[in-house]
This record gives sequence, structure tokens and C-alpha cells, in this order.
Amino acid sequence: MQELNENIHRLLSDIDHGMAMKKFKKDTYEDFFYNVYRQRMGDVYAMMKTMYKSENKEAEMHEAGAAFADYAKQEFKKQKFWRRNVFLSDMTFIVALYVFPGILEMQGEDDKRFVDIINEEWKKRFPGSDMQPGDFKKIQSGFRTRILGFDVENWFNKDKD
Repeated sequence: MQELNENIHRLLSDIDHGMAMKKFKKDTYEDFFYNVYRQRMGDVYAMMKTMYKSENKEAEMHEAGAAFADYAKQEFKKQKFWRRNVFLSDMTFIVALYVFPGILEMQGEDDKRFVDIINEEWKKRFPGSDMQPGDFKKIQSGFRTRILGFDVENWFNKDKD
């Protein structure tokens, strides 16, 4: 369990925030999410699966969620005063669009509960935060494919013969 508490911050720290934001587009999000982010976090997910098998999994999930949120709070405090809000927005973006969907994509029975615990711990450290956890499919479905009622999904990605 200690190993997960020491490494859970990697879900947030091992991703370049600028790159993650650049890749959050309809045509690049899926590839970046699966082929970069999820692969890089494989060992952290393995630690979570071990935690789920524990007899004290509820307490351990709260410990890990607190360790994750504490890391975020420490990083927030390290920022210059005028940069803190931007940094918090970036971290919240990563959590909502990569961390939560990454955990939910494991598709275990305890994943939803763990995401809810992380969200609770996050709100304790950042009271103004109001994230709504969603899985990859829910987020991916939010990209617009219609403009003025016309389906434009394939207009710009047509293969030229």
C-alpha cells in the first residue's frame, strides 16, 4: 500500500500539462490517452488493483486519494501567487480528462468508488473545485460533430484518393 501512496502522484505529475492540453482535440485525444498516458501509468494501475484486493481497501483507497490530493496541494503552494489559478486549472484539467477516465478505463468494480474518493479528497484541498468524473467514452462523446445541424465529423478528415 505504501508503494501506491508514494507513486499515485505520477497520475498527475508524469504528464506534460501543455502536451495534454494540445492533445485534447477530437482527432488526437484517443491516441494520446491510450497510447501515451495509459501506457505510461500501467504500473500505477497495477498497484491500484493490488489495493482493491486488500481487506482494508476502503481505508487504503482514502489514504491513496489523500496522498494524491496532498501532492496536488503541495505543487499548488510551490507556485508563485499570480500563477496559482492557472496551475490549478491545468491540474484540474488533467485530473478530469486523464486521471479519472484512466482509472475508470480499468473497468473494475472498485474503480468508480476510488474515483469518487479522489474527487472528495480533491474538494477538501480545493473547495472551489467541482469536477464531475467521467469515463473516456463520455468525454470523447462530448466533442462536437455538428455545426448548425449539419454533421461535419468527416468533412475535414476525408481520405483523398
